Amino acid sequence: MKVSKVVVAFAVSSMVFAACGSGSLSAEEKKIAENLAAEFETDGDFAEFADAEAAECIANGMVKTIGVDRFEELGVTADEVAEDPDFTEDEEKQLISATFDCLDAKELLSETGGVPEEIASCVVDEVGEKDIKSMMEAAALGEEDESMEEKMEEATTKCVEE
Repeated sequence: MKVSKVVVAFAVSSMVFAACGSGSLSAEEKKIAENLAAEFETDGDFAEFADAEAAECIANGMVKTIGVDRFEELGVTADEVAEDPDFTEDEEKQLISATFDCLDAKELLSETGGVPEEIASCVVDEVGEKDIKSMMEAAALGEEDESMEEKMEEATTKCVEE
């Protein structure tokens, strides 16, 4: 299964996810989210870095973000998931943002960057979790934010020296 570059970006990054529930999804939304989560769990790229809780969190966020009608247009239903849904660029941005709602920035830095936990914690405290997630969202979309990269470098240098 391929879910555009959204899933690939996360598989490559080997991100760690915090648990999320299905919250306020309708019965129809829950069925689609469960189908997506099941697909994620069996997808080799995705399964390498994410567990069932992460798959559920991401699937729920995707369904809340895109909606049942649009998923059905893309061939994603409670019974099947299209091979490569053709998300618009705006939808991809929304999906990436929804996915990052499932992330813990300290674990993200530690796991994906190989940064020791104490330094990752310091960097997140210095830069702020929201800014780190914004930077990772931009990176997943192939965008660069030079001011944020400088901020990360400064924080990393400060945290390593402490």
